Amino acid sequence: MRKLLSILMILTFGSGLTRGDSVINPRYHTYEEIVAFADSIQNISAYNAILDVREIGRSNNEDLPIYAFKFSDNPTLDEDEPALLFTGQCHAEEILGVEITMGLIDSLLHGFDNFNSHIGAILQNLEVWIVPTYNPEGLRVVHDGLDVTYRKNKTDNNGNGSFDFVEGIGFDIDGVDFNRNYDFNWIFGDAYEVGDYDYYRGPAPFSESETRAIADLAKQEKFLLSVAYHSARSGTPEIIYYSWEWEDTKNPPDIEIMRSMAETLSQRVINESGDGNYAVTPGKTPRGNAHDWFYTQTGAIQFLVEVGTNNLQPNTNIVNGTVARNLEGLFYLMDRAFGRTPESKSMIRGIVRDASDSFPLEGAQIKIGKRKADGSIKPLEGLMMKPRVTDGFGRYRRLLTQGTYQVIASAPGFRPDTVASILTSDNYASILDFSLEPAPIHNIEMELSQASGSGQYQVMMWDAYQRDTLQLAAGTHDFEWQGDEISLQISAPGCFPEIHHFDLRPYTEGMTLSFSVDLPSEPTLVYETDFQHLDAWQISAGEWFVENGVLISQPDLFYGVGLTAEMSMDLDLSSTPEAQRLGVRLTHSYEVEWHVDTLALEIWDTQSSELILTKAWFDQRFSPHTETLLTHGDLPEAAQLKLLFHSDSTVGFRGWRIDSLSVFVVDDPVVGIDLNQKQGAGQAIRQGLAPMTAMTSPNPFQIQTRLDIQVPTADLLHIQVFDVRGREVYNTRQTVQAGSNSWVWHGQDMIGHRMSTGLYFVKLTSSSASISKKLLMIDP
Repeated sequence: MRKLLSILMILTFGSGLTRGDSVINPRYHTYEEIVAFADSIQNISAYNAILDVREIGRSNNEDLPIYAFKFSDNPTLDEDEPALLFTGQCHAEEILGVEITMGLIDSLLHGFDNFNSHIGAILQNLEVWIVPTYNPEGLRVVHDGLDVTYRKNKTDNNGNGSFDFVEGIGFDIDGVDFNRNYDFNWIFGDAYEVGDYDYYRGPAPFSESETRAIADLAKQEKFLLSVAYHSARSGTPEIIYYSWEWEDTKNPPDIEIMRSMAETLSQRVINESGDGNYAVTPGKTPRGNAHDWFYTQTGAIQFLVEVGTNNLQPNTNIVNGTVARNLEGLFYLMDRAFGRTPESKSMIRGIVRDASDSFPLEGAQIKIGKRKADGSIKPLEGLMMKPRVTDGFGRYRRLLTQGTYQVIASAPGFRPDTVASILTSDNYASILDFSLEPAPIHNIEMELSQASGSGQYQVMMWDAYQRDTLQLAAGTHDFEWQGDEISLQISAPGCFPEIHHFDLRPYTEGMTLSFSVDLPSEPTLVYETDFQHLDAWQISAGEWFVENGVLISQPDLFYGVGLTAEMSMDLDLSSTPEAQRLGVRLTHSYEVEWHVDTLALEIWDTQSSELILTKAWFDQRFSPHTETLLTHGDLPEAAQLKLLFHSDSTVGFRGWRIDSLSVFVVDDPVVGIDLNQKQGAGQAIRQGLAPMTAMTSPNPFQIQTRLDIQVPTADLLHIQVFDVRGREVYNTRQTVQAGSNSWVWHGQDMIGHRMSTGLYFVKLTSSSASISKKLLMIDP
């Protein structure tokens, strides 16, 4: 085996067999040598037990293969083990990372050859993926001597059919910077021909096949940890970045564990001068980079490590020292992933199973919150995060600091389960398995009467864990739904849509929820605009303006911080005195800071100052889409429609763009569903319903307030509380019986924090009506 390894090392470290004429120190690997090494190593049968070399994609312009080296004791199989990813080179000139990752490959092979117990434990407990370069085009530019300071790939940005670059730093017209090309915060990267042009983000997120290859691999393998190597041409060298600290105030939910691990990683990596260690900092700028994308879109914690000094391509002795010192950090991360490090082994891991057959559930969602000293919960999730879900083995893993946590497991078609408190320790991994009980399967029969126009209905069905949309023709449709509740929105061209919410728990085996829908047609249009002008609107705050038929919330690309913007228009509903329902349809796109900044649409009763419709957005969906908002009950003769925008004192995004907006009403009252079914009855009764009512007491209140609610039939009631900015601060559902019911609000948000004093609005929505009430909370 040693002879075989010696042959590989000759090939790897400079025999010149495949190099060609490179202007770079022969200690550095050319792309051709990496390919030759990948080809040769696969011919050594002994390594088949621990190594699988895979092509994960090809370069955007020259169709060059991108190789990943997978190390494990069963490398061709997907095992129930933590997976880690190490990428060596993203930017062309930053080639030290290639040598570190190739050094890691050498260390794993050498350790396997020598029966090293540490390497054996890594191979037995982990799946280690290594991608020495995913910028082969740029690597060739550097080694060919065209430009040893080149950064990007060779995408032809100006479309002239040739590779346009300027030798030396900056002003290279062609090429895309991969670390600005990921789709999380891509908009903040450099645009075309900005600055020295070395940081161009590309024409669209994931425009380059190289970044798509890495992203596809990350989504497939669900990595627990990752390192992306870079070298600092300018700025701070020898530093470890993690996600994020925008404008010195905003951090990700998992900042505590990220910081802790980055600091320990730093302690393992000595700097080049030998008088200290690598520095540690959260990333300060959102700009489409890989480590923020990995964290938010896959849950993996990725560290960006700037290796070496500003001398990006040092001599052999420095290269060898840089490789050796950085390998110490990589071995720390591998050990941390499977609980071998002395500093901390803290994590929660487990398997989520179907309680009915013990089969593991793939795609089950895991939400974790840290319990604070006062008993409240700090969620370790966020609207910017894709849900953390179990893999094909039903497995989840979360690296955490020592403490007490709440864990919630849920899956479509199953009843969720919550463990209120589980302790993690630096001394061991905490094991927490779940067995989720399947929700009952309910039979639903829905009759869709002939609609005007095309006769096609769109039926959206959802609950807290699943969603489906069907296009159905008129007629009777039977389907099954697994869950304790269901909401349906039924719409058809030219008709006023309906929304129904059902509590399915009363429907036991052998019973069918059966109902028919006859949508009211020809709604009366009250107002419509495609925003060619703002003649009907009054701007009371902000700098709203119209451009090419689109209403935009601010004149600049990004909105300012500390912004309050408001515009309104009066709605005359007196010509429709019998109107029972009101709808707003808008086509828009929006992008605000998650959880913090808020967009809202409101409709107020002008005479009573009652809020009759409200909808708030505090996330991101920056592609045009249409939403329909509905309210039910007696409508006023005059109302005011408001558009509001509020941002806090830091971090601005692209704001709000509204393409069109319309308001319409219909005279027909909402028709509800009688839930008092009998065994085998198979048919619910449609009937006009008396209005729902609610009284609040005390109001104003200090500690808590009670709502006494009257409903005509048993129903599932959706209760929402909004603040004066239109932000939803509380949300729950409550099963109510026909007649008197009550609900108490303690003035707290969803995680138990007491809200500030001020005015709030509670909205109650049943399957047949929606009403809103004002609540005033004062100092206790």
